[in-house]
Amino acid sequence: MSPAVDFQAEGARSGEYILGGEELTLNGKGESVVSYADYAIAVVDEIIRGGHIQKRVSVVQK
Repeated sequence: MSPAVDFQAEGARSGEYILGGEELTLNGKGESVVSYADYAIAVVDEIIRGGHIQKRVSVVQK
């Protein structure tokens, strides 16, 4: 899993994220940003769901 371009270690948790793939993924504001908290939630969700086996997944905040 790959975080967004702007990976904010101190960023607030929004509880919402968008999953992407190999391409640069942007949110509705045209940004590639994710907080550490939202990235961690996305990682755990992917472990539980297991929907992207052996695929690159990128994560950005909604």
